[in-house]
Amino acid sequence: MNVNELVRGTQGRLRSQIGTNFSEIVTDSRKDVNGKIFLALKGDTHDGHQFLRQVIDNGASAVISHEWKPEYVELLTRTTWVQVDDTLKALQNLAQYWRQQWGKKILSVTGSNGKTTVKDFTATLLSGQYKVLKNEGSFNNHWGLPLTLLKLKPEHDLAIIEMGMNHSGEITELCRIAEPNIVAVDNVGRAHIENFGNVEGIAKAKEEIYHGAQKESLAAFNLSDIKTSEMYERLQKNFSRAVTFGTPAADIYFQLLDAEAGGLRIHCRILNYEQTVFVPVFGEQNVINLMAAAALALLAETKVDVIFSQLEKCQTGWGRNQWVDLASGGKVLFDGYNANPDSFAALLKNLPTIVKPGLKTIGVFSEMRELGAQAEKEHFELGKSIAHSPLQDCFFIGDSAAHLKAGFDSIKSSKNLEILNTYEDSLALKIKSMIDSKTLVVIKGSRGGALERVLLQLDPKNFTTK
Repeated sequence: MNVNELVRGTQGRLRSQIGTNFSEIVTDSRKDVNGKIFLALKGDTHDGHQFLRQVIDNGASAVISHEWKPEYVELLTRTTWVQVDDTLKALQNLAQYWRQQWGKKILSVTGSNGKTTVKDFTATLLSGQYKVLKNEGSFNNHWGLPLTLLKLKPEHDLAIIEMGMNHSGEITELCRIAEPNIVAVDNVGRAHIENFGNVEGIAKAKEEIYHGAQKESLAAFNLSDIKTSEMYERLQKNFSRAVTFGTPAADIYFQLLDAEAGGLRIHCRILNYEQTVFVPVFGEQNVINLMAAAALALLAETKVDVIFSQLEKCQTGWGRNQWVDLASGGKVLFDGYNANPDSFAALLKNLPTIVKPGLKTIGVFSEMRELGAQAEKEHFELGKSIAHSPLQDCFFIGDSAAHLKAGFDSIKSSKNLEILNTYEDSLALKIKSMIDSKTLVVIKGSRGGALERVLLQLDPKNFTTK
């Protein structure tokens, strides 16, 4: 990116010009900024403007700020400086400009559960035929998505971008920035229900991705989900092409033949083509995620034989049904990136496929967040489900611990449950003392619960923090 593109894209004004060409934009002053653009974002707790002198000392070739102080004058001789009205808005404007200059197709997916997994699966399928850019992790919001778009390069053929939201209107704004050409809603569930009141409100917010797509765009619809099936009936005529997935009557349907800890054996039908594949991912819920990815890949004109061959390379990411080996010989199923009533139900449904006779089982769970008025009821129901599960010893951490215990105690069970309002290292040490080579530990909670703290105390052999 050159300086003229930087000014034009941010809709800012040039205070000084030292460098003229830049390779990357950075918003974290702790990262390597040498030769790069530093954009000073201001959030609720951190303000990048406090580090302008530091990043210039560390070699930033350009800075973008919306704040100006007299002491900045002496810094103008050391870097290119672009002044804007609001750095977040400037970031979004720059990303939209850069996306338009790149000019190729962008695929976008949203959903209550599994959107990051669908994004990763889609990228794997597309990579068998194309050079692909995708969001790293869950860079799917009003600042993460623009930073992803700014990584677009001429050699990229396509980009697959997930879009997250917890309020209405957010996906509309993300679509304005990314201008997607191929879109899908994976499913509609109860995540973020605190901000919507009911599932209907969540569905309406997710549907924004179909309305925000570019003209003459393409769309994939999940017919196995009530809300997304209704979207298909209403909106299919708005698209140049619509591909369906999720039911035997759909264009794409995958039938689970066998599920085990090591993966899923699936019979796949894509249009009139069929093949049986083994996918090394855990959890029956991933069958629908694989279908969604196949639908997006098909709309991107990926060859069907390429989709079939790439399915066997799909894997889930950090904290999403991730298998971790322990020094003791035991194993951990770590699902610590997200938690809501639907994803907990999917996990507990899958447990019988991996819990074998003679296996000691321990469950470590934390709070499901953003449930609002539904929190008491949903944690009570989760307690009942845990009591019915194959888990023998269970631990729960969070403000809703008492409600979960009430649900657990309502089921006459010989299982053990220990509850804590907040995390303590002593809990992890106690769990560690219970583990041997025939132990399975299942860890699940919302990202804010940071349950990797437990896992790190269990001597993991193949795990790194995010």
